[in-house]
Amino acid sequence: MGLFVRQVTEFRLALALHNDPVRRDAMIQELAGDLAKDALQLLVVDLDKDEHGRMLLEHVKLSLTRLSPGMRPVVMVVNLEGRVEYNPELAAAKHTDFLASANLHRELFVAACPCPLVIWMTEMLEQAFVKQAPDLWHWRSHVFDLRTRRMSQSQGQDEEGVLIGSDDQRIHPGVRVTKLLEELAAYRANGSRFDEMRTLNAIGIARQQMGDARLARHDFQAVFEIARELQAPGWEATALGNLGGTLAEIGDLELAEISFAQALEIARAVQDLKMEANILSNLGIIRRRMNDLPKALEYHEQSLSLARLIKDRKTEGTALANLANVHADLHDDRKAIELAEESLLIARELGDRRGEAGALGTLGVTHRHLGDLQKAIDYYSQQEAISREVGDWRGEGRAIWNSALAHGAMGRHEEGRSLARNALVIYKSLGHPLARDIEAFLNELEAA
Repeated sequence: MGLFVRQVTEFRLALALHNDPVRRDAMIQELAGDLAKDALQLLVVDLDKDEHGRMLLEHVKLSLTRLSPGMRPVVMVVNLEGRVEYNPELAAAKHTDFLASANLHRELFVAACPCPLVIWMTEMLEQAFVKQAPDLWHWRSHVFDLRTRRMSQSQGQDEEGVLIGSDDQRIHPGVRVTKLLEELAAYRANGSRFDEMRTLNAIGIARQQMGDARLARHDFQAVFEIARELQAPGWEATALGNLGGTLAEIGDLELAEISFAQALEIARAVQDLKMEANILSNLGIIRRRMNDLPKALEYHEQSLSLARLIKDRKTEGTALANLANVHADLHDDRKAIELAEESLLIARELGDRRGEAGALGTLGVTHRHLGDLQKAIDYYSQQEAISREVGDWRGEGRAIWNSALAHGAMGRHEEGRSLARNALVIYKSLGHPLARDIEAFLNELEAA
């Protein structure tokens, strides 16, 4: 979400799904502090404090009057739940219903709110939103699923009563960052450098998952410096690998490759085969992005061999998926399908939803190359649904764009045009160069 609100400079509607208002408020507070460093002001519309019965458009306009000079706005709406009639029959009978009014005046939001608008909602509200404001719902460019697993009544425990650490992946990354920063301050006060290093690494991972690659880069750089001070080569390699990931996300592929190569050297020196396999996989991804496909194949094959040697099924599935992607780029479609199907089986066996989405996407691409466009579209639809479920909006954009290409190739220009527009919104918000290709595709469809 942090990357989305930083890069969008015009009206875009995003929905943030949550199931805990306390955690929601903590996430918003953390984000507000981070955005302020980049001259962005988070303007929160709390509908529970509305004493005048104003409609959503009025609230948005009023919130923008609070904008400080020299700041760019980001508007967030919370506590919409109390303004919605959940009974469909009663909602239909109310001509001034809150959501119906927002739906009716949706065109006015573009001029009134030239910035990101994020509406926080629960699952029940989401269902009412779809039914009562269907047109505004379809305007959404991003959906952030920030719901977390319910814990037992004993705070800090999961459903089975097992204690949950502040770096547990089941906790939303925004909440993790808040808790971890508190721990970091304590460790620094006590002079515990190892715990400081470990906590900084966890903070970097959480920030990267939130889309804050630049902040994560600083965290991982600090991890590397402490690891050197403590003469902990394993942690040096971990920090270099994580740095490579953030550099690749920022777009500096050459520096990313250098960082991964340094990590690989350390992993081999300490004979950590799992780490070596993962780093080889990352080097393969970098080489693929550089369009050096033979070298990418070499790295991924080495990663696969190591994963099988140490019987690491998750790393094996990742290596197979990466190999499938390279074979698809080489138009060796039969081999790509074979590898992707094997990766898909492992992902489903392990419950790895992101891995499953990636394998489905590769299967879609290869079937499109083979001319089986409808089957490709079916795979893309599954990929899109899972990507949205896990909050991977880049994966969602990729699935939508590929589906648009397939529809266009089948002569379904209207469907292709609609999907391409949705993909364009996502890629523009990412600042991705593929946005230019999508605009060219739309121009071709307009001329068709």
